[in-house]
Amino acid sequence: MRLTLLFIILLFQLPLVAQEEKDSTDFLKVEYKFFRKLTERSLPINEIHSLKNYNSVLSIYQKETESEYLKNQANADSYDVTANFGVDGSEKIITLKDFINDTIMSIYPVIRKYKKVGEKIPEIDWKLETETKEILGYNCKKATTNYRGRNYIAYYTTEIPFYDGPFKFSGLPGLILSVSEENNKVSFEAVYIERSKTLNVIENPINKEKLISWKEYKTEYQKAFDRFGKFVNSKISENNDAEINVSFPSKNNYPPTIEVLEFND
Repeated sequence: MRLTLLFIILLFQLPLVAQEEKDSTDFLKVEYKFFRKLTERSLPINEIHSLKNYNSVLSIYQKETESEYLKNQANADSYDVTANFGVDGSEKIITLKDFINDTIMSIYPVIRKYKKVGEKIPEIDWKLETETKEILGYNCKKATTNYRGRNYIAYYTTEIPFYDGPFKFSGLPGLILSVSEENNKVSFEAVYIERSKTLNVIENPINKEKLISWKEYKTEYQKAFDRFGKFVNSKISENNDAEINVSFPSKNNYPPTIEVLEFND
Protein backbone atom coordinates (compact mmCIF):
# COMPACT_ATOMS: atom_id res chain seq x y z
CA MET A 1 0.00 0.00 0.00
CA ARG A 2 2.78 2.40 0.93
CA LEU A 3 4.66 1.59 -2.30
CA THR A 4 1.51 2.22 -4.33
CA LEU A 5 0.91 5.55 -2.60
CA LEU A 6 4.54 6.60 -3.14
CA PHE A 7 4.27 5.67 -6.83
CA ILE A 8 1.12 7.80 -7.22
CA ILE A 9 2.80 10.81 -5.53
CA LEU A 10 5.86 10.53 -7.75
CA LEU A 11 3.64 10.18 -10.81
CA PHE A 12 1.89 13.46 -10.06
CA GLN A 13 5.18 15.23 -9.32
CA LEU A 14 6.77 14.34 -12.66
CA PRO A 15 4.85 16.97 -14.70
CA LEU A 16 5.81 19.61 -12.13
CA VAL A 17 9.48 18.67 -12.36
CA ALA A 18 9.27 18.70 -16.15
CA GLN A 19 7.65 22.16 -16.06
CA GLU A 20 10.37 23.49 -13.74
CA GLU A 21 13.00 22.09 -16.11
CA LYS A 22 11.23 23.73 -19.06
CA ASP A 23 11.07 27.12 -17.38
CA SER A 24 14.63 26.99 -16.06
CA THR A 25 16.92 29.16 -18.17
CA ASP A 26 20.41 30.33 -17.40
CA PHE A 27 21.04 32.35 -20.57
CA LEU A 28 18.58 34.52 -22.42
CA LYS A 29 19.02 36.47 -25.64
CA VAL A 30 16.35 38.76 -27.05
CA GLU A 31 16.66 40.74 -30.26
CA TYR A 32 14.64 43.95 -30.51
CA LYS A 33 13.78 46.12 -33.48
CA PHE A 34 14.85 49.59 -32.39
CA PHE A 35 13.32 52.71 -33.96
CA ARG A 36 14.08 56.35 -33.17
CA LYS A 37 12.90 59.60 -34.74
CA LEU A 38 12.83 62.22 -32.01
CA THR A 39 11.98 65.27 -34.16
CA GLU A 40 10.32 65.97 -37.50
CA ARG A 41 13.66 67.04 -38.96
CA SER A 42 15.74 64.12 -37.68
CA LEU A 43 16.37 61.07 -39.83
CA PRO A 44 14.75 57.80 -38.71
CA ILE A 45 17.06 55.22 -37.16
CA ASN A 46 16.34 51.51 -37.59
CA GLU A 47 18.61 49.04 -35.83
CA ILE A 48 18.56 45.60 -34.26
CA HIS A 49 19.56 45.56 -30.61
CA SER A 50 20.08 42.52 -28.42
CA LEU A 51 19.65 41.88 -24.72
CA LYS A 52 21.85 39.12 -23.30
CA ASN A 53 21.00 38.15 -19.73
CA TYR A 54 23.36 35.85 -17.84
CA ASN A 55 21.42 34.05 -15.09
CA SER A 56 19.84 37.36 -13.92
CA VAL A 57 23.25 38.38 -12.57
CA LEU A 58 24.47 40.46 -15.48
CA SER A 59 22.82 41.68 -18.67
CA ILE A 60 24.26 43.42 -21.70
CA TYR A 61 22.16 45.48 -24.09
CA GLN A 62 23.94 46.29 -27.31
CA LYS A 63 23.66 47.06 -31.00
CA GLU A 64 23.51 43.75 -32.86
CA THR A 65 25.83 43.35 -35.86
CA GLU A 66 25.09 39.65 -36.44
CA SER A 67 21.33 39.40 -36.09
CA GLU A 68 19.60 36.04 -36.15
CA TYR A 69 16.32 37.78 -36.96
CA LEU A 70 17.66 39.56 -40.05
CA LYS A 71 18.98 36.35 -41.60
CA ASN A 72 15.49 35.57 -42.89
CA GLN A 73 14.21 39.08 -43.56
CA ALA A 74 13.84 40.50 -47.05
CA ASN A 75 14.25 44.07 -45.76
CA ALA A 76 17.50 43.38 -43.86
CA ASP A 77 19.29 46.13 -45.80
CA SER A 78 17.07 48.77 -44.20
CA TYR A 79 18.72 48.18 -40.81
CA ASP A 80 22.03 49.68 -39.73
CA VAL A 81 24.21 46.84 -38.43
CA THR A 82 27.56 48.65 -38.28
CA ALA A 83 29.34 48.93 -34.93
CA ASN A 84 29.77 52.27 -33.20
CA PHE A 85 33.54 52.59 -33.22
CA GLY A 86 35.63 54.35 -30.61
CA VAL A 87 34.50 52.88 -27.30
CA ASP A 88 37.63 51.04 -26.19
CA GLY A 89 36.56 47.61 -27.35
CA SER A 90 32.93 48.10 -26.31
CA GLU A 91 31.82 49.34 -29.72
CA LYS A 92 28.35 47.81 -29.53
CA ILE A 93 27.43 48.12 -25.85
CA ILE A 94 24.65 50.55 -24.96
CA THR A 95 23.89 49.55 -21.37
CA LEU A 96 25.18 46.91 -18.97
CA LYS A 97 23.21 46.00 -15.83
CA ASP A 98 24.91 44.48 -12.78
CA PHE A 99 21.97 43.16 -10.76
CA ILE A 100 24.10 41.95 -7.86
CA ASN A 101 25.55 45.40 -7.18
CA ASP A 102 22.48 47.32 -8.40
CA THR A 103 24.56 49.22 -10.96
CA ILE A 104 24.07 50.13 -14.58
CA MET A 105 26.75 51.34 -16.98
CA SER A 106 25.65 53.28 -20.05
CA ILE A 107 27.76 54.42 -22.98
CA TYR A 108 26.75 57.73 -24.54
CA PRO A 109 28.16 59.47 -27.62
CA VAL A 110 29.15 63.12 -27.14
CA ILE A 111 30.25 64.70 -30.44
CA ARG A 112 32.99 62.25 -31.53
CA LYS A 113 33.77 60.85 -28.10
CA TYR A 114 32.00 58.45 -25.76
CA LYS A 115 31.24 58.82 -22.07
CA LYS A 116 30.76 55.88 -19.73
CA VAL A 117 28.15 56.67 -17.11
CA GLY A 118 27.54 54.70 -13.93
CA GLU A 119 24.43 54.93 -11.75
CA LYS A 120 21.99 52.82 -9.77
CA ILE A 121 19.61 50.67 -11.80
CA PRO A 122 16.60 52.98 -12.11
CA GLU A 123 13.56 52.24 -9.97
CA ILE A 124 10.99 52.91 -12.65
CA ASP A 125 7.50 53.68 -11.35
CA TRP A 126 5.43 51.29 -13.46
CA LYS A 127 1.63 51.34 -13.53
CA LEU A 128 0.26 47.86 -14.28
CA GLU A 129 -2.69 47.81 -16.69
CA THR A 130 -5.27 45.14 -17.58
CA GLU A 131 -4.77 45.24 -21.38
CA THR A 132 -2.99 42.27 -22.94
CA LYS A 133 -1.57 41.20 -26.32
CA GLU A 134 0.56 38.42 -27.76
CA ILE A 135 4.19 38.92 -28.81
CA LEU A 136 6.19 36.04 -30.35
CA GLY A 137 3.66 33.58 -28.96
CA TYR A 138 3.90 34.89 -25.38
CA ASN A 139 0.97 36.40 -23.51
CA CYS A 140 1.94 39.92 -22.49
CA LYS A 141 0.48 42.45 -20.09
CA LYS A 142 0.54 46.23 -20.44
CA ALA A 143 2.35 48.67 -18.17
CA THR A 144 2.90 52.44 -18.44
CA THR A 145 5.41 54.85 -16.98
CA ASN A 146 7.20 58.17 -17.32
CA TYR A 147 10.96 57.85 -17.45
CA ARG A 148 13.31 60.82 -17.79
CA GLY A 149 10.94 63.10 -19.61
CA ARG A 150 9.03 60.66 -21.82
CA ASN A 151 5.85 58.60 -21.39
CA TYR A 152 6.17 54.92 -22.32
CA ILE A 153 3.88 51.95 -22.93
CA ALA A 154 5.41 48.54 -22.27
CA TYR A 155 4.31 44.92 -22.65
CA TYR A 156 5.88 42.20 -20.52
CA THR A 157 5.40 38.46 -20.13
CA THR A 158 5.41 36.50 -16.89
CA GLU A 159 6.02 33.34 -18.95
CA ILE A 160 9.74 34.20 -19.08
CA PRO A 161 10.94 34.79 -15.49
CA PHE A 162 13.61 37.40 -16.24
CA TYR A 163 12.85 40.82 -14.75
CA ASP A 164 14.75 42.66 -17.45
CA GLY A 165 14.18 44.54 -20.67
CA PRO A 166 15.76 46.67 -23.40
CA PHE A 167 17.90 49.72 -22.69
CA LYS A 168 17.46 50.79 -19.04
CA PHE A 169 13.98 49.33 -18.69
CA SER A 170 13.42 46.64 -16.06
CA GLY A 171 11.51 46.11 -12.84
CA LEU A 172 8.33 44.52 -14.17
CA PRO A 173 7.18 41.04 -13.03
CA GLY A 174 8.52 39.39 -16.18
CA LEU A 175 10.53 40.00 -19.34
CA ILE A 176 9.75 43.23 -21.21
CA LEU A 177 9.15 42.42 -24.89
CA SER A 178 7.94 45.81 -26.09
CA VAL A 179 8.45 49.45 -25.10
CA SER A 180 7.25 52.45 -27.09
CA GLU A 181 7.15 56.17 -26.41
CA GLU A 182 3.55 57.44 -26.45
CA ASN A 183 4.08 59.31 -29.74
CA ASN A 184 6.18 56.50 -31.28
CA LYS A 185 9.34 58.60 -31.30
CA VAL A 186 11.21 55.67 -29.74
CA SER A 187 10.31 52.00 -29.74
CA PHE A 188 11.78 48.60 -28.88
CA GLU A 189 9.97 45.47 -30.16
CA ALA A 190 11.14 41.89 -29.56
CA VAL A 191 11.53 39.88 -32.77
CA TYR A 192 13.69 36.92 -31.68
CA ILE A 193 14.18 35.00 -28.43
CA GLU A 194 16.81 32.39 -27.60
CA ARG A 195 16.81 30.51 -24.29
CA SER A 196 19.53 28.14 -23.13
CA LYS A 197 20.71 26.30 -20.05
CA THR A 198 24.29 26.64 -21.22
CA LEU A 199 25.69 29.52 -19.21
CA ASN A 200 28.55 31.36 -20.88
CA VAL A 201 31.18 32.68 -18.50
CA ILE A 202 31.51 36.45 -18.78
CA GLU A 203 33.58 38.89 -16.76
CA ASN A 204 31.83 41.95 -15.39
CA PRO A 205 33.59 44.92 -17.04
CA ILE A 206 31.93 47.56 -14.83
CA ASN A 207 34.31 46.99 -11.93
CA LYS A 208 37.30 47.88 -14.10
CA GLU A 209 35.83 50.97 -15.72
CA LYS A 210 36.23 54.56 -14.65
CA LEU A 211 32.67 55.83 -14.74
CA ILE A 212 31.24 59.31 -14.40
CA SER A 213 27.90 60.10 -12.79
CA TRP A 214 24.71 61.04 -14.65
CA LYS A 215 25.09 64.62 -13.41
CA GLU A 216 28.70 64.76 -14.59
CA TYR A 217 27.65 63.41 -17.98
CA LYS A 218 25.06 66.18 -18.42
CA THR A 219 27.72 68.76 -17.59
CA GLU A 220 30.14 67.22 -20.12
CA TYR A 221 27.37 67.08 -22.72
CA GLN A 222 26.50 70.74 -22.28
CA LYS A 223 30.14 71.86 -22.37
CA ALA A 224 30.84 69.80 -25.50
CA PHE A 225 28.01 71.36 -27.48
CA ASP A 226 28.85 74.85 -26.23
CA ARG A 227 32.38 74.33 -27.58
CA PHE A 228 30.97 72.92 -30.81
CA GLY A 229 28.72 75.95 -31.24
CA LYS A 230 31.63 78.33 -30.78
CA PHE A 231 33.71 76.35 -33.28
CA VAL A 232 30.96 76.47 -35.92
CA ASN A 233 30.46 80.20 -35.40
CA SER A 234 34.18 80.84 -35.75
CA LYS A 235 34.25 78.96 -39.07
CA ILE A 236 31.20 80.85 -40.34
CA SER A 237 32.78 84.18 -39.38
CA GLU A 238 35.95 83.31 -41.30
CA ASN A 239 33.98 82.85 -44.50
CA ASN A 240 31.36 85.58 -44.21
CA ASP A 241 31.49 89.32 -43.86
CA ALA A 242 28.22 89.40 -41.94
CA GLU A 243 28.21 88.32 -38.33
CA ILE A 244 26.20 85.13 -37.93
CA ASN A 245 25.61 83.39 -34.63
CA VAL A 246 24.56 79.74 -34.52
CA SER A 247 23.28 78.67 -31.12
CA PHE A 248 23.00 75.14 -29.77
CA PRO A 249 20.22 75.21 -27.15
CA SER A 250 21.42 72.30 -25.03
CA LYS A 251 19.08 73.41 -22.23
CA ASN A 252 16.22 72.35 -24.49
CA ASN A 253 17.62 68.85 -24.96
CA TYR A 254 19.45 69.59 -28.20
CA PRO A 255 20.55 67.50 -29.94
CA PRO A 256 17.54 65.44 -28.85
CA THR A 257 18.18 62.34 -26.75
CA ILE A 258 16.03 59.43 -25.61
CA GLU A 259 16.49 60.53 -22.01
CA VAL A 260 15.49 64.19 -21.95
CA LEU A 261 18.40 66.16 -20.54
CA GLU A 262 17.62 68.87 -18.01
CA PHE A 263 20.38 71.15 -16.81
CA ASN A 264 18.75 72.83 -13.84
CA ASP A 265 19.85 70.26 -11.24
